[in-house]
Amino acid sequence: MKKNPSVAKDALEEMQESLKHTADPYRAMDKWVEGIAIAKEIGEVDLALKLFRSGMEQADRLRSEDADPDDPNIALKAWWPSVSAYWRLVLASSQFSPQTALEQVAEIKDPEILLLLEVRLASKSVGAHADRSLTMVHKKSSHQSWAEFRSLER
Repeated sequence: MKKNPSVAKDALEEMQESLKHTADPYRAMDKWVEGIAIAKEIGEVDLALKLFRSGMEQADRLRSEDADPDDPNIALKAWWPSVSAYWRLVLASSQFSPQTALEQVAEIKDPEILLLLEVRLASKSVGAHADRSLTMVHKKSSHQSWAEFRSLER
């Protein structure tokens, strides 16, 4: 990446295309976030923004799954995989473009998720730690349930 940034850029662009078609967008969030960080590190801010926006599209897909009227995630909304995905992407993008992160958050249609992310961004901007995340899925009709606790900041 440091010796040949153009190769890293090409690899990130290929990664972006392949991740758009992943069967499990939540499991791909680490790659989106890492890609954003690498793009920033090699000075490719436009690419970092493209990765951020593509990742947000995948988070939107997750929100659709969480809010599925036929089988909704009945866990606390703040713990939904989509909310975790949105936050991880917003946190990564806020490292190089807080304004873009805020603009993208404003496009989220769910008012509760929008408010939660705005509060988290505001808290982070005044120095609060945003280093832990709890994610949970609990689907009543399919009897699917899982939870994950992770540290987000390095």
